[in-house]
Amino acid sequence: MGTELIVVSQKGDAPYQSIQEAVDAAEEGGRIRVKPGVYDESLQINKSLEILGDGAGEVVLRSSVENCLLVDRGSVVIKRVTVQKQEDPEEFIAVCVLPEGKLQMEDCVLRSESGACVGVRGEGAQAKLYRCRIENGAKEGVYVDAEGHVHLQDCVLSGFRLEPAVGVYEDGTLEMLRCRVHDGTAPGLSVERGKALVAESYFADFVRSPAVFNREGLLDMRESRVDGGVIFGENGDGVLADCDLTAREFPCIWIDADANPLIRKCRIHDGGDCGLRVTENGMGRVEDCDIYGFHQAPSLWIYEGGDPKLTRCVFHDSRHVAVAVTERGFGTLEACLFEQFGGNELEISEDSNPAVLHCRRIHDGNDVDAADLHRERRTYRTEPKIAGYLPEG
Repeated sequence: MGTELIVVSQKGDAPYQSIQEAVDAAEEGGRIRVKPGVYDESLQINKSLEILGDGAGEVVLRSSVENCLLVDRGSVVIKRVTVQKQEDPEEFIAVCVLPEGKLQMEDCVLRSESGACVGVRGEGAQAKLYRCRIENGAKEGVYVDAEGHVHLQDCVLSGFRLEPAVGVYEDGTLEMLRCRVHDGTAPGLSVERGKALVAESYFADFVRSPAVFNREGLLDMRESRVDGGVIFGENGDGVLADCDLTAREFPCIWIDADANPLIRKCRIHDGGDCGLRVTENGMGRVEDCDIYGFHQAPSLWIYEGGDPKLTRCVFHDSRHVAVAVTERGFGTLEACLFEQFGGNELEISEDSNPAVLHCRRIHDGNDVDAADLHRERRTYRTEPKIAGYLPEG
């Protein structure tokens, strides 16, 4: 960045009263300082420069027409500015980054009463947001698609009711580090044919929607907390590692419709529904997980062709059945431990055929080998006691 400093002030004590006028006058690599005020304008930036606000609560960029900010070329840095998109029948968004545009925002606040707060679209389009608050958008908080790239770090996203707080679509890529996503009736993160890498982040307080949804995408989530459920839908793939997962309205993890994730070293606990539900030919590997605190539904429920493999998992301290396999369910449990269950460890219907290999159960202080169902081809029960949790129809 260059050293030229241009000052913008609405009070008439600076060379420019409009941010766009300062942008147009700035040289490539220039710097613009914006003094406090509400600036009703739509910025279009096609050069590399830096815009420094005197404070996100003091400097407000606001527009009811077009995008508040459009970056279609150059590397742009914006610090300490609030961007507020007002209601707009055309549904323009607050911040738009197009191919050849690169935007970095720090300590900013982004809101939209119209479309999304941030949209990044097209090959080469990039947005990096640090310590930003993204809230109360009419649509997504952030979306990325068409080979765009977004990096979110130490950001807070909240209050998204109709669309996901973060949407990763059609070959878009997301990196999320140490973010908090909360308070929504739409998913906190939705990955659909895109790629999302999430670490050390927290998702909580979602109503009528799962916290995280992945369909035909790749989700790699590590060392994160999710209160609200993770759903791997149609052909969803990816990894959950070293995560803490709980939910009230949804299973903590639902693997459905040919999804095939790897779940490793996670705590899956204290849900109002299942710990894990595997359905519609869903698969997945679940390794070295701690699964406990399920009193209303099975800790693991497999049905309708579900076929996961669980290895070295510990099921404990739940009042409901540990594992229910029904309606043509399959699956393999190998070297798992069952301890302190109020119900039965395993309940399996006649039309299901899981394999239980080298598992152990501890009951009344006794350590007992569980039956090898794969070898004996038999079931524990012909009428599983899971009334109320069978699928409709």
